[in-house]
Amino acid sequence: ISTGTGGIYKREESKNGYKYTVFTNEHVVADSKSVKVYLGDIDEYIFATVVKSDANLDLAVLTFEHKNLYEPLKLGSIGSIANGDFVVAIGNPGGYDYYGSVTFGMISKYNRVYGSNKMVYVQHDAPINPGNSGGPLFNLKGEVIGINTLKLVSNDIEGMGFAIAMEEFLEYILK
Repeated sequence: ISTGTGGIYKREESKNGYKYTVFTNEHVVADSKSVKVYLGDIDEYIFATVVKSDANLDLAVLTFEHKNLYEPLKLGSIGSIANGDFVVAIGNPGGYDYYGSVTFGMISKYNRVYGSNKMVYVQHDAPINPGNSGGPLFNLKGEVIGINTLKLVSNDIEGMGFAIAMEEFLEYILK
């Protein structure tokens, strides 16, 4: 069982209230067709359907319905940021005991190509930990510029977090 974070990026009206579409990482949903989602603001667990996932890209899209009204996140782009800009990461490091944790950092490289899949990441130093995966990385305008996915850890490396660039996600959902 893994714990992660996600972000609502789309809302539609439905017969039960609203249908929400959420981004997260594939390693958070781990090939599942349905996952349990925690709505921390109302301390309620619900089930969401995994509608699309890709292990190579580490991206997943979920949907769920709920009667509560949630405002979708505003999606930004790495074209509007630069190295040295400040960022904010929101997530659930270590699980739901730390639900909604917020960390602050700086962009080290806004268009880092990393890994065998040659994806573009936003490299940053905002602290992220297991449970932050799939959560949003915001610029100071409140726009999501990336989806936190991994960090490098060793005795020689500190503070190297990576978020999948929003352009990569937008390209993925259009496929």
